[in-house]
Amino acid sequence: MAYRSFGNAGARMGRQEKVDVIGNRRTDDGKAMGVLRATTARITGGTSKERWRRFREVYRDHLALKADTIYALPNALIDAICSEPGLESFFSPDDVRFERDLACGSGFFLGSSFSIASGIELTLKRTMIGPDLSTRLDKDRHAIEKMKQDAIMDRWGYAGWLVTDTGFRLERDAFRKRWEPTVKELGFLPSGALTRAQEGRRVREPYREFYSAYVRLLDRWGLQEMPTWDTVVPLHPYHCGPGSDLPPNITSAGFVFWEPCYRLNEDKNRLQLIAGMFLEQAVPNHLRGWLCERPRRWGPDRFARLWEIYLYFELALKTRYADRIEGNVHRLDRAMARFFCQNLVVANQDAQTTMTDSVTDARQMMNRRLST
Repeated sequence: MAYRSFGNAGARMGRQEKVDVIGNRRTDDGKAMGVLRATTARITGGTSKERWRRFREVYRDHLALKADTIYALPNALIDAICSEPGLESFFSPDDVRFERDLACGSGFFLGSSFSIASGIELTLKRTMIGPDLSTRLDKDRHAIEKMKQDAIMDRWGYAGWLVTDTGFRLERDAFRKRWEPTVKELGFLPSGALTRAQEGRRVREPYREFYSAYVRLLDRWGLQEMPTWDTVVPLHPYHCGPGSDLPPNITSAGFVFWEPCYRLNEDKNRLQLIAGMFLEQAVPNHLRGWLCERPRRWGPDRFARLWEIYLYFELALKTRYADRIEGNVHRLDRAMARFFCQNLVVANQDAQTTMTDSVTDARQMMNRRLST
């Protein structure tokens, strides 16, 4: 098999498509577009058709390329699997080359690259606040940093809950069945942030119904976008600032709390009380499983771990190496635990054992939820 390493250079060589208007603007492929497309974003259907063509040329006979979506494994996780006792031959040399070239991003969707928050990033966020932080920062700064970390865990914990929730999966599958031909024609799922921002502007007739249905799906489930059919990016929390700074047309996806500036120093627990009233009186039925009925001891942090297991185990490993997983599940759990442990403040044997148990619990919970 021919081998060519892409790395970051391959990403730089990818064509930067700029489709940023509604109407008759055309892509390099000559197709008229009727919705916005993100030109640059951390998590989005990508801008590198050229990189996809080169990747497809090198690996044209690989079975994975028959699918619309190919999910990547991080290089550090590939290393952890290859070095785990009993898994040294899990990947063939050709498999390793394929996985490392794919690891330049998060994978490909409909012939474009995309990126999704990695396990390393989430692990780093978990360790932002060490036990000695209170000695270096004042109390208020400590509280703000903890709030930011909690928001990250809430966001990706919700993602882990959502992609394994039966209600969401049924609605997403119905949407996909109806609109998959349109998405294939476009070559991507639009960025939700840009899609909402252009509401009220002219959308070409062939795409109006699709656009409206897509925004309704995103808003109903509190999503910023869906990079692929199998993945989600929840909306960012904590939109703070003057009322005019609130992102346009986002209010239908959440709740707005407005307060005049002169009241900001009064009753600092007010927002918590209002949230409590909402949970008692107005919880949407489709979100009860997340807001009110989560399994005992399964908070956002554990569901964030489930999200990572879902990306790497369910979407990547299980899709390409299902025949090799049987008999190696617990070894893969240990390899993933070492991958997640590499950025912990204290990464000793006890920490790895605890992390292995956490990975196993998350994988088993994921399997139970996906089987219902």
